[in-house]
Amino acid sequence: MHTPASAALGAALLLASAPVSAQSAWQTLDAQSLPEWSLLGAALDLSGPHLFVGAPQACAPALGGPILMERGSVAVYERTPTGWSAATLLQSSTGHADDLFGISVAVDGDLAFVGASGDDAVRDRAGAVYVYRRIQGVWTEVQRLTASDAVTGDGFGGAVAYSAGRLLVGAPLEGHGHYAEWGEAYIFELQGGVFVETAKFRPASAVRGDWFGYRVDLRGDRAAISSYSDGANGIGAGAVWLFEFDGQTWREVQRLLPHDGHAWGHFGVDVRLGDDEVVVGSHRAWHAGGVRGAAYVFRPGPLGWVEAQCIRPVGLPNLAAFGGSVAYTERDTLLVGAPGADVGRGRVYEFERTGAGVYAVARVLAPAGLAPYDYHGLQVRGDGGTIVASIAHHTVNHPSGGARRVGGVSSATVDATEWTRPFCEAPLQASGQRAGLTLVGAAVAGQAVAFGISDLPAGRVGVLVASLPGSSAPAALGSCLVGPTAVLGAFVTDAEGAAQPLIPASRFGAWSIPGMTLHLEARARDATSAAGGVQHTETVRTHGLALHLRP
Repeated sequence: MHTPASAALGAALLLASAPVSAQSAWQTLDAQSLPEWSLLGAALDLSGPHLFVGAPQACAPALGGPILMERGSVAVYERTPTGWSAATLLQSSTGHADDLFGISVAVDGDLAFVGASGDDAVRDRAGAVYVYRRIQGVWTEVQRLTASDAVTGDGFGGAVAYSAGRLLVGAPLEGHGHYAEWGEAYIFELQGGVFVETAKFRPASAVRGDWFGYRVDLRGDRAAISSYSDGANGIGAGAVWLFEFDGQTWREVQRLLPHDGHAWGHFGVDVRLGDDEVVVGSHRAWHAGGVRGAAYVFRPGPLGWVEAQCIRPVGLPNLAAFGGSVAYTERDTLLVGAPGADVGRGRVYEFERTGAGVYAVARVLAPAGLAPYDYHGLQVRGDGGTIVASIAHHTVNHPSGGARRVGGVSSATVDATEWTRPFCEAPLQASGQRAGLTLVGAAVAGQAVAFGISDLPAGRVGVLVASLPGSSAPAALGSCLVGPTAVLGAFVTDAEGAAQPLIPASRFGAWSIPGMTLHLEARARDATSAAGGVQHTETVRTHGLALHLRP
């Protein structure tokens, strides 16, 4: 018999206790010595044991004096057998105020590159890229790169990517005039131990305001470069350009546009190259009556590159900014950040590619304890079994006293023992919102499991329910679960309609057997009204979430 939410708030599960599938917990990395609004996590990159995290607004002592000026820093962490080391801070040798050192980073083995798009050593805010090499265990600045045609306001270094001895640098504001904003891309190649500029290019059809070079990626002889504000689909719609090196020059191949592009979609807010594949984020893409975001996958076809998939997960909340960051992992999965989800707490989605070539949600991830507007997932990276995601507005306790929004990074080692997959769309509320349910952090053997709930009515009592085995098909009448259900736990939503119930491991009981799938849904009572003398209570629900423990 179906158990109504209104009658099940105090129900208990009469099931034997068993552990949930093991998975490493999240670790939050920060740099407490940095000042407030350093934006630690505005950029990040991960290569083996080395994690580089940009803090472009960080203050530091100015050269030749004790005055504090905003010049930017990069926090470097090293993975050890027991976790990540404390941060080592890097700063440019020629830094000045507003250099934005750390606005972009790339690391590959013992080489690292840091963009400083506001660097004015050559021209005011012309920009620079600093090259670091790890020498006897110490990251040492070995070169500073600037554009051969640098002029005021180019923003050179706003984006960087490295592949096999070749560095690609974006200068999205370049245009041979003060903040002309056509944009330009530059190629540097390693010759005789130093990087030398060998090419520069932009699309033949570029116009002022395109911001070509806002994001870049490089893979062998192929480059993907976004024009964040390209106007082909309306002002601010965005586009991504593919270029390929033919042995002599970088040749313009194709401009990629989404099938549903629109003004201010900002298609190209992030872009990554895979094996004969390009994934593009569009964090302001319109979907289901709201600005929810999307990620687009392009693959080569007989007549050129074509859109193969538009990714929009079930239950994506409004203003989620899904697609704000994208990245591939070495496990051949795809990561997509949604930093605006859950009132800015943020989420990271991991997708697995099926045999049919379609990406399906494998898990939705977030560390426990996120606060509104932390923006978890503003940047994402994956390497092996490790996933890292920035929380650029994260609050830390500063050594000098008080809590400050410095920023930081969350890190988790994710194995293949579980996945969480939305399987049923939440019904629209009167506000046009769809309530969301996510697994927060990781399920750890013998420990409580946290869930995140968003976009329900504020100040409402609710329950997290699970379908009993054999009753997991999507249902009509607004519910994702049919058949018997049992209550895992109760919650009360806060003023923003969010909650984070912590469910004891014992509540999962027999369902925690590897190979089983548990189907979940959160329900909350809405306003109660009297119609015709009869009391009527509305129930609002999240989408259905499948939690699968692999054998």
